[in-house]
Amino acid sequence: MRCFIGIDLGSTTSKAVLVDENLEVLGRGITNSRSNYETATRIAKQEAVIATRFTLLRRALDHAAQSSGKVDEFLDALELAFRLEQFVDQLDDLRRTCLHNADGGRFKEHAAEVGTAIADIFRRFSGEAPELFKPGARRLSDFFRDLAGSRYMALAEDMARESGLPYDALVNVYDRSIIEVENRPP
Repeated sequence: MRCFIGIDLGSTTSKAVLVDENLEVLGRGITNSRSNYETATRIAKQEAVIATRFTLLRRALDHAAQSSGKVDEFLDALELAFRLEQFVDQLDDLRRTCLHNADGGRFKEHAAEVGTAIADIFRRFSGEAPELFKPGARRLSDFFRDLAGSRYMALAEDMARESGLPYDALVNVYDRSIIEVENRPP
């Protein structure tokens, strides 16, 4: 099967669509735009390819099973598990990047305390991540930066209150780190 992909780079989001030779849409991908358009293109394309694979798998299973209800339920659960795995991998990348960025530099005198606080924030966040990808869970966004940012900020606020560290220090580490992580293709 011959396939074609189209990509729309925008200032807010970048989108990709993958179609077959009959111009039937097989998969779509979307990502929030980054300062690095090459990365945005790669991620939007990757998302369209993943969606295409799920489309083709759904078709094959529907044909074999002759019962789309069970197939849909199975594939929905499979996709949620896949998306959770992607999220957890990126979250771990963000954790490692935050810990690296907290070590030294402007946080030299409090590096150990900031590092401990960040490790605790991510320990809590990692424990909550599966809830985001349960069937029926409502997420305000599917973009990693949005999901990670809102929850990190809330946990950082709690951690600052508990540890006595400045909230700004925890936010600064995140702000610096998320740019690195989102511009690093998965």
